[in-house]
Amino acid sequence: MLKSSILIKVLFILVVLAHILYCPYNKVEESFNLQAIHDILIHKLNINEYDHLKFPGVVPRTFLGPLIIALISSPFAKLIIEYTDNLFLVQILVRFVLALLVSSGFFHFTSSIKRMFNQNVEKLTLLITITQFHFMFYTGRTLPNIFALALFLHSMGYWLKNRQIHFVVTSAANILIFRSELSIISGLMLLVSLKYSKISFLKLIITGSISLIGFICLSVLVDSYFWKYWLWPEGEVLWFNTILNKSHEYGTSPFLWYFYSAIPRALLLSLFLIPFGFITQRKKVFKYLLFPAIGFVFIYSFLPHKELRFIIYVIPILNTIAAKGIDDFCKLRLKRNFVKNLILLGFYAHLIINLVITSGFLHVSRLNYPGAQALNKLHEIESKESKVNVHIDVFSAQTGISRFLEFNKNKWVYDKTENITPVSKEMLMYTHLLVEAESENDPRLEVYKSTHKIQYFVKAYNGIYFSPAKFPFVKIKLIPKIYILKKKH
Repeated sequence: MLKSSILIKVLFILVVLAHILYCPYNKVEESFNLQAIHDILIHKLNINEYDHLKFPGVVPRTFLGPLIIALISSPFAKLIIEYTDNLFLVQILVRFVLALLVSSGFFHFTSSIKRMFNQNVEKLTLLITITQFHFMFYTGRTLPNIFALALFLHSMGYWLKNRQIHFVVTSAANILIFRSELSIISGLMLLVSLKYSKISFLKLIITGSISLIGFICLSVLVDSYFWKYWLWPEGEVLWFNTILNKSHEYGTSPFLWYFYSAIPRALLLSLFLIPFGFITQRKKVFKYLLFPAIGFVFIYSFLPHKELRFIIYVIPILNTIAAKGIDDFCKLRLKRNFVKNLILLGFYAHLIINLVITSGFLHVSRLNYPGAQALNKLHEIESKESKVNVHIDVFSAQTGISRFLEFNKNKWVYDKTENITPVSKEMLMYTHLLVEAESENDPRLEVYKSTHKIQYFVKAYNGIYFSPAKFPFVKIKLIPKIYILKKKH
């Protein structure tokens, strides 16, 4: 039994690595942490060269997460740079290090599930999660939510094991450094602890106060050094999203969007197993799993801007309920074994269907990084020794380009300065341009026809359509997204 559990955990890590290798590039939401890791590894104490001073983003983010990843990755990164001089391999390395930290938290969480229920529920939770797309895909992505996820899973593990002081300290670190909205789910868990006398109010006040002062001071000291002015990043994020309520400027969704869209997409067919999780121990399942998970999603739904990654913390919890449902049903004594076996077959067949859907999601995701593909193509087209000064437009920078892709930094100039007028003196200084456009007649290209020639264009995902006459019946639509332009001499 123990050996099979270890094998499933090894499989979990291998599947995470496969997601990273198949989709190795980054999106704009990941860029701050990824660029920060790059700068810590490459520029070290030369803060003036750091990317965030030129491109600070909407709100400042903490450097504590990137600092931890950079410190762990540093020995291996040095070897890669020394023997291959390939920074892109370092990008894959740092993403894998982050994924290992999340995996460590997840394994801690599942070990607490084994203690609460049994080893079968632990193994089923692992297997269900492996077959789903979003949790596995996000595990290696340098989003603030994923740094928080790694620590939250440890917090949840401590809470379920009734190690309340550890739970309070790790939750405080997470809330004050990485994601303040985790105060909602941690607060709901704490209410359960107080109601059932798992922790005394005096211990909570003392531990909470020390943690509050300690982690705010830690964040202020470290982040003020990197940002070059006094600040508490997560305090500014909380102010921006909650007090000023400016997150809606980035899009809004209906109140119940998490329930009817995000959670079903994240859980896939495993969603239908959750009711089976209440066959036995209903109070225990509700109190320790369903109440904090659904309570968090419900309260967080009041914020109008919604993204699936904002509630990724509840996916392992809901998967645990589904896993317990399978385990409970296996133990039921039914008169008709044929019916029981048929339902069990459906339970395990759903894992295969999940995998098929996940494979489709993963392939589509791979087609969403035209910026990285365009820059890589430019590296192929132009000689490493040639004089290249390339301007990277906003869309290209948002769809996969990071400093880890600047392969020829000693010879080439990579510039992503924003708001430069097309065909102005500033723009004509560049030898190459990466420009967002959907055809050669796109107005965004028309202005360059007299000064530049098209070298190449990169297509990207633009939806799917059904083709009943030809297997596999579902086709992916690709359209041009980025054009590589070269200045005429």
